[in-house]
Amino acid sequence: MEKSHLNRLRQKVPEALEGRRIVTLHIPDDYQFMQPELIDELHAKVSQHLALEIGERFSGSDTERIE
Repeated sequence: MEKSHLNRLRQKVPEALEGRRIVTLHIPDDYQFMQPELIDELHAKVSQHLALEIGERFSGSDTERIE
């Protein structure tokens, strides 16, 4: 999400954002869909804010390994 997207959300649905923390990752829109370098950058940036284990998908209380 770019800062302009965040500003647009604040204008259109401020009540939905109330009391929530919104993180802008500052990743340029220079990648192709699912490009490995994009995935690496997403993991690096998101892991600063969420506890993630790369290679695992969390669905409910189950953990499924992705190969």
